[in-house]
Amino acid sequence: MRDFAQFRPTFWTHGPGKQLRGDQAAVNLASWVFTSRFANMIGLYYLPVADIANELSLPLEEARRALQRVCEINFCRYDEASEYIWVINAARQQVAKTLKSADNRVKGVIREAFQHRRSPFFRPFLAYYWEAYSLGQHLDAKLLEGVDVPPLQGGAEGLASQDQEQDQETDHETEQQTDDDRLTALHPEEPAELEPGEPLQKWRDYEHMVRVMLEKRFFEATAAPIGWSRTNVQHVKTIAAWLAKMKGNREVLFGRVLDGFFRNDWARGEGFPLGALANNPPKYLSPSGGSRGWVEPPLAKAYRNTDLTRAFGAAPAKKVN
Repeated sequence: MRDFAQFRPTFWTHGPGKQLRGDQAAVNLASWVFTSRFANMIGLYYLPVADIANELSLPLEEARRALQRVCEINFCRYDEASEYIWVINAARQQVAKTLKSADNRVKGVIREAFQHRRSPFFRPFLAYYWEAYSLGQHLDAKLLEGVDVPPLQGGAEGLASQDQEQDQETDHETEQQTDDDRLTALHPEEPAELEPGEPLQKWRDYEHMVRVMLEKRFFEATAAPIGWSRTNVQHVKTIAAWLAKMKGNREVLFGRVLDGFFRNDWARGEGFPLGALANNPPKYLSPSGGSRGWVEPPLAKAYRNTDLTRAFGAAPAKKVN
């Protein structure tokens, strides 16, 4: 079961929430198939109608009717014989719109899809995302022979319009950010904890590098996208500030830190909490090689939310001429 799911507010203004307005059972079902405990990141999974009825407190026949209504707008497909559902554009929202062949998330998508290869929607799913996710670089095209691919209409268009409006909303929100909001943005104002004279662009590059490397390593370890809560965004800033104070190749250094963090049994058992990593990045440093090989770092202590001042001390006093 996933710890989180991405669900866009535009579901209610441009997607199925608007298309199904007036049919409360169908609206609830359309939102639930994204966020339920049964769902996964690609939207292809086993879902008996009895579970729908139980989870949404609906009579069995009403659950069937709501499911048929949701399928009519091409939001999803359902096969009663196998009891499999495919939420057609779920992967576009949960993973990405497009993926390059070298992106490790492609392997995660393929791995998840092959767990459901006996589903009647397995090959249609591959065909639907074949080009967008560069699946042809990893799979035999014979898998697509005679496959019926759903058209981009109805619910699919609704989700596409959600993508566009979400981009517009993000741009608008960025323009309207207050000074306090910038503390959680990816490109904050220059923090006082930087070394005197260190350029702002250098700070931004470290923060971007930390986020990208974390996303890839977290997905490799869990086959799920990382959750970017306000707290986790702050942890990224803390780690980036630590890297800014280091010397040498920061990418290599942080790669070694992640090697230790994602191989640590305690961190794995706790779901790889970024708070523990941000509190003490050197704790997870693993050696680059040599006769001793990899050394297990000590267990992390209980962690707390971090901020730059607590992690690196007070800002240096400004000189007064």
